[in-house]
Amino acid sequence: MLNKFSILILSVFFLSTYHNFSFTETKARNILIYQTTNIFNTDYLLQNIPLKQNIPISNQILESTLAKLNQLYQNDCYFDAQIVLDSISITKDSASADIFMTITPGKQYIIDKISIIGNTYFNVDELSNLMQTKPGICLNKNTIESDIENILSLYETNGFPWATIKINSIQLNDSNKTIAIELEIDEKGRAKIDEVKIEGNKETKSSVIIREMRINPGEIYNHQKFKKIPTRLQKMQLFENIEEPILFVIKNLDTNQKKEKNGSNESINIISSGILIKLTEGNANYFDGLIGYLPGSLQENGYFIGTAEISMRNLFGTARKLNFKWSKDERFSQEIGIKYTEPWLIGYPINLKGTFFQRKQDTTYIKRFAELKTEFMISDLFSASTIISQENIIKSNTSNRTQLFNSGILSLGFELQYDTRDYIYNPTSGIFYKNDYFYGRKKIYLLSQSISVQRYGLDLEFYKSILPKQVIMLSIHGKQVNSSRIEISDMYRLGGTNTLRGYRENQFLGSRIYWSNFEYRFLLASRSFFYGFFDMGYYYRKIPEANEKAEAFKLGYGIGIRVRTTLGTIGISLALGKGDNLNQTKIHFGLINEF
Repeated sequence: MLNKFSILILSVFFLSTYHNFSFTETKARNILIYQTTNIFNTDYLLQNIPLKQNIPISNQILESTLAKLNQLYQNDCYFDAQIVLDSISITKDSASADIFMTITPGKQYIIDKISIIGNTYFNVDELSNLMQTKPGICLNKNTIESDIENILSLYETNGFPWATIKINSIQLNDSNKTIAIELEIDEKGRAKIDEVKIEGNKETKSSVIIREMRINPGEIYNHQKFKKIPTRLQKMQLFENIEEPILFVIKNLDTNQKKEKNGSNESINIISSGILIKLTEGNANYFDGLIGYLPGSLQENGYFIGTAEISMRNLFGTARKLNFKWSKDERFSQEIGIKYTEPWLIGYPINLKGTFFQRKQDTTYIKRFAELKTEFMISDLFSASTIISQENIIKSNTSNRTQLFNSGILSLGFELQYDTRDYIYNPTSGIFYKNDYFYGRKKIYLLSQSISVQRYGLDLEFYKSILPKQVIMLSIHGKQVNSSRIEISDMYRLGGTNTLRGYRENQFLGSRIYWSNFEYRFLLASRSFFYGFFDMGYYYRKIPEANEKAEAFKLGYGIGIRVRTTLGTIGISLALGKGDNLNQTKIHFGLINEF
């Protein structure tokens, strides 16, 4: 504790003289502060005191003003500062008054010595290097509190979650105006995780949950890992609610573990500990349905489009995933796909994913695609994948396109992914980044040709909360294929719910497509929001038969809502393309039902 405080001098005679005087109608006209030694700018002092010009004067305001000035000088280590209220000069009509104060700062106290006791795992030099509070400078309350937090963080990261630090003493030396500080550390003991308890899981195996936490029995407690547990489990998309983990003590082991870090022979008390995870399982399976209606024209009637997806994300309680998808995006076109994920291959953070996909493009061709992806989960946020794929194009017998042939492409590629979104279902902050590259050889069987094909892809999403319950989302996407011979089956499709709203599903075709989505969301609940959106898109392709190219920029805009109900998550959006009339509004209705 401080053994000396600032001297605050008030004129006893002055206060007693004006004790019964009412300042109710008297306002401060001028506030004059004189410093015998200029330490602070006068404007700074005036800005930080309660007493202001043109406000009524009261004894309470005067006392709080003197106390505030005293605090400002103490914070800058002028512990001998003397603040004197010299006089209050009141005008004849008692409407206003001039206040005069004199401040004698005295000499600034500086830190002479910082002592740290009680530490055994880290030496004094290691701890001192974390501190901004050092000899030769003023003692600042906020700085030393930050230093203590930094030291505690170091202990937590190295397995001491119960370590405490207290300021034993702050001694002021009046003769040489110095400060001596003593910090005492109680390390208590190093926690070793010997048990993990899971409560609330009915379907998911406890071993699967513990595996995802990436905490192995017998390892030393790490606070960074401990804090990441809810985020890691949330990404499994299996749990409705995950409470903050609880660290508990099993027993003290009192080992003779030596501290090899700095050669000390002092033993460290090892505390056998456990982690308790309380969670509520959600529905691991879901059905995602989408129906859209495309208005007709003078030449043809409108028609419905849609998708249906069934996903099972926790087969046999092991977090294995199986996904089926069917969609119809044009009058005579449809596609079907199946995907399987084997998580944590042979116990390592490696996911193996297999995909089969088939698209029937009206009466032109059928595309069949198979892919095997090996995903290496390098960290909670970053993963890298290697991919091998086979694609086959089967031309329809009724197709009269001369620039399309039966072909096959064998490709190798890689993918990088980085994800910092705070909540996968309805993010309020973070980014999502994915970048992929493929190189393959395309064999055109009829022509006995083999040509190279390269593909590039980029997906980037930003989420930012700018006001309470309001979030902006901005995404940028791009895909490009390069080859000496690009057929219609090699191109990408643009338009519709997932790319460029306000246009038909897959309305545009290009060897190079880019699109961007902007949404302003009003959050209604954890998984519900209303939003307005604005989309931009671009496509480019060559037309070899006409020796021309087709390219265009497109705009789309509209409003939508996504609401979670007892039936599932319902999404409705109304979208218009550039130049559309209201009767050309694209209406999309979707339902995600978890079961």
